[in-house]
Amino acid sequence: MPYPTSNLKQAVRAYFVGIDDQDLDAVDALVHQDIVMIFANAEPSVGKQIFMANAKVRNPAFARIRHDLIEVWQPDDDANVVIATMTVTYERLDGIVVAVPCCGIFEFDGGQIRRYRVFIDRAPAVATTPAQA
Repeated sequence: MPYPTSNLKQAVRAYFVGIDDQDLDAVDALVHQDIVMIFANAEPSVGKQIFMANAKVRNPAFARIRHDLIEVWQPDDDANVVIATMTVTYERLDGIVVAVPCCGIFEFDGGQIRRYRVFIDRAPAVATTPAQA
């Protein structure tokens, strides 16, 4: 379901609810056919089919991944961009819980997510012995 420009912050919130709940129909409706996603320093993934295939695959090292949004805003000079800061909490299969900071930049086209850039360092979540806070 495309969102109007005036409500793109709500679209980002809905995206993370869908991801966390594994409601892939809701996520699919939010994503543009030609989405480009860049996760950390990985190569870009291009296209809705690849994006949704990646969304369906759960990392086998984690029992659960949760996104807790801290701040969501739109820059004054570009109504089609939304920036979200958050804490991503990884619940590992070994019972260890690791939270890391994250920032996502969303660019919308026609009310759907066209580009999504994720700035995160997941190393503490996948480390053999997570660093103590």
